[in-house]
Amino acid sequence: MHYSELTDTQLLELLASYGGKRRAMARGEGWSWSGSLHRRLARLANDEPYTNFGNTGPDAQRFSNEKTIEEIDLAYRELTDRCEYALDIEIILQTADYYNVVCAGDVHLGVPECAYGPWTTLCNWTLEQPDAGMIFHGDGGNVSTVGSPSSPAVDLLPFEKQFRLLAYNLTPLAEAGKLLLLLEGNHEDRIRRATGLKASPMQRVAQELDVPYRGYETFVRWRIMKGEKSEVYTGYHHHGRGAARTEGGILNNLIAMAKLNRADYLAAGHTHHLFAHTLTWREVAADGEVVVRKEPVLNTGSFQRTQGDTYATRNAFTPAVIGAGSLHLYGTKHSVHART
Repeated sequence: MHYSELTDTQLLELLASYGGKRRAMARGEGWSWSGSLHRRLARLANDEPYTNFGNTGPDAQRFSNEKTIEEIDLAYRELTDRCEYALDIEIILQTADYYNVVCAGDVHLGVPECAYGPWTTLCNWTLEQPDAGMIFHGDGGNVSTVGSPSSPAVDLLPFEKQFRLLAYNLTPLAEAGKLLLLLEGNHEDRIRRATGLKASPMQRVAQELDVPYRGYETFVRWRIMKGEKSEVYTGYHHHGRGAARTEGGILNNLIAMAKLNRADYLAAGHTHHLFAHTLTWREVAADGEVVVRKEPVLNTGSFQRTQGDTYATRNAFTPAVIGAGSLHLYGTKHSVHART
């Protein structure tokens, strides 16, 4: 009910319920703080003078929908109280005893050294396999910018064509339910840093294809089912980090991430190398037995060739083997195997 519909007595009673706070009453009742309301309240309280329009002082507002400090406090409290959850993926095996999770990334569409043929072959192969799907680990486009290590002159395809082509390559997998997750890489993140945009170009691709997007990294929880049997796994996927050039340095980065993010396996890219390793440790089981545990870690590979007069050769990087790694998650027993 609008204040103009209330009697003086009703208005005063309502004001009293707000502890005499006039602006709080106006906000609580959804009224705009106007000169007419101020003058009426001032008259009822015998304020002098009561002819002031009222929108003065430190609380004066220009727009009626500006958030109060109480509203800001509540919204920020809800934001900072949020909980993070893994992405749940449920798979029913059709023919094989395991699900083949193809971990692909670092395609770098746009530059001449991109191994585009092998990349599209992998997409088609994954599509044809009954018990396989893909998780994409970022750096789909090369996305050179003025401030990036490589010059925009090296990109034969401009930014928008790089991501149109990536979406075109991934669309059949998405439509078949075989594109399970998209992550962004540092090359996509360049656009956000250079422009200040909140959305990553990889997020736009995910929205277009209607598949999950999780930024730079995420946990995944799997349920793999085969007949009446099922197994639950946790995995950690990351675009990758670091500037290590040697196999030892790259592996040390993977081990460090695995120690901070405990799961049944870890998969990461960025460094362009394709290899797998198994971490082992001892611990005490629930029944007191001392047992050995293991966790595969996978470096997911690349589709950027090492060719003359490219970023890789100018920086004397070790040549990368073209391809993508995969993880076999069994539905008939609790077992994970990393494959390259």
